[in-house]
Amino acid sequence: MTKGMTLKIGPLFFALITPLSFGLESTQTLPKGVSRVRNVDIFSRSVGDKYDSNGKLRGVADPLNKSITAGQIIEAGLKSDPKNEDYVSLKALYEGLNNLDPNQNLGEFFQVDLTGDAAIQARRHYLSYEYGISNDLSFGISIPLIHYDVSANVSANMVSNSAALKNLNLVQAAKIGPKLDTVAAKSADIEEAVLNAAFDDKGYQRPHDFSYSAFGELEIGAKKSWLRKEHHGFSTQVNLRLPTASKKKDYTNIFDPGVGDNQTDLYTLFVYDYMPTSNWRLGTSAKYTFQIPDTEYMPVRRNGESGLADLNDPYVWDNVGRNLGDSLDYEVIAAYSFYKKRFNATAIYNFHTKASDSIRGSKDLDYASISEGTSKSFHGYEFGIQYSTVNDVLTKGSGVPFEVRVAYNDTIAGKNTYDASFYRLDLHLYFK
Repeated sequence: MTKGMTLKIGPLFFALITPLSFGLESTQTLPKGVSRVRNVDIFSRSVGDKYDSNGKLRGVADPLNKSITAGQIIEAGLKSDPKNEDYVSLKALYEGLNNLDPNQNLGEFFQVDLTGDAAIQARRHYLSYEYGISNDLSFGISIPLIHYDVSANVSANMVSNSAALKNLNLVQAAKIGPKLDTVAAKSADIEEAVLNAAFDDKGYQRPHDFSYSAFGELEIGAKKSWLRKEHHGFSTQVNLRLPTASKKKDYTNIFDPGVGDNQTDLYTLFVYDYMPTSNWRLGTSAKYTFQIPDTEYMPVRRNGESGLADLNDPYVWDNVGRNLGDSLDYEVIAAYSFYKKRFNATAIYNFHTKASDSIRGSKDLDYASISEGTSKSFHGYEFGIQYSTVNDVLTKGSGVPFEVRVAYNDTIAGKNTYDASFYRLDLHLYFK
């Protein structure tokens, strides 16, 4: 009883994002001829919860947690293999019990409970280089190295009330007890059949622990300072993110987060600073990301079906047209420097919102299902402290100009996004 059954498990793909707070970007650009190397390390805590479309926290593996009734198992098994002797005899027992007393639905004397769990921990290392083309214009390039540790598992447990059924007079009179014992003896086979039907038979790996490292998507950009006065500053930044990730998402692994969306993105960042004193900076930033439409070869379930697409079915693979939803990020920052401007404390509020993805194709496939739950939003905050030698070097004319910063970032609330928090370490080195 380990083959021939098809069951439906809903989509469960990870898409964890640990964004950099761009509120740290002031309106200042690098002086002409000055270079800056940035090293940013992000360490996320283990993420196992996600805000749903109503803003409620749910386990990321919650769609795996479901009970499959005897009737559903029998129906699925016979649909795939009408002559399978195990399912034929199980159906006869199912109907025989129901006929004993149609009001009690005795045929549903067992079910299989699927239980899953998953959590992900991410470490991201960004290496960037920037150069001051003029006192008002800088150019930069950045590449991330990403490492994921994912813990995931799934189990199937058959729950039966056959012992209680055997004590019923009408069951004893029908002499069905031995048949109930036969089903109980095959509980391990039934559990394995359910797992096979949910994952193996459709081309998916069963949830398991795994880890990997890969390079993410390369970014190039330019920053222009338009206003630089004693109390005010304004700048814009334009970045192009390229699909250079060294690893693509593995569709056979429902918990593979991937290291990018394999798409070209263009975003513009606007930054305004107000400096009421030489020690205080109050800033606001807005970033709009335009995701350029493209195509992607991916599986899409057939119309009329639910759950995951059958990867073994060649028809479900299609080179779909993708228009991933554009996004808007907004941040507010308060920064205070002290002790001869060697230290700088920052507090940042950030908001993110993203439109739904649009997926299209020409086959009889459920393209709309790929877009479900792809609109998202979240509110978060970040606190940090920075140590800098830049002011000392400018004042004394000697020394090594560098900055080091530690920060903590957390999500307050959101929709269709992960309850992620992370620690961040920045190191900036300046040279000519």
